[in-house]
Amino acid sequence: MTTNTPGAPEGLPHRKNFVVDASVFVSVFAEADTHHSASRAFFHLLEEQSKNVAVIVSAITLLETANVLSRYGRLAAVDQALAHARSFLLIAADQSFIEQAVPYFGLMRLKTADAVIAACAALHDATLITWDMQLLREARKITRAETPKAVLIES
Repeated sequence: MTTNTPGAPEGLPHRKNFVVDASVFVSVFAEADTHHSASRAFFHLLEEQSKNVAVIVSAITLLETANVLSRYGRLAAVDQALAHARSFLLIAADQSFIEQAVPYFGLMRLKTADAVIAACAALHDATLITWDMQLLREARKITRAETPKAVLIES
């Protein structure tokens, strides 16, 4: 079976797609975060299942992650997050993506960055992974959405 995910290279075996939100990335690199352990365990699970899982990250997510970590003076963590993200499929907000994402915006009540991330998940037939409860609730109107903890429990 091959994937028919928009933007995915043709001929790849079907994989389970995840779009990961900044709330998850930030918690991985912020040891004091409430969700730190669960987020680390989630990424460990992704590494274990790397042959069957595709991690998709919006450029907006990486910028949001870098901004939050920078505000807390965690510059080394910014470098770690960016280095870690190199192994993921990065989705740029180019003209084509924008034209495909805009129709989803009216279906949700979210800030722009969150609406972009939810649309990214919908466009790539992916499950959105987030700790943000409003994003989780609204994203479910257009795509699958779960917390890292829910994915860990399912596995």
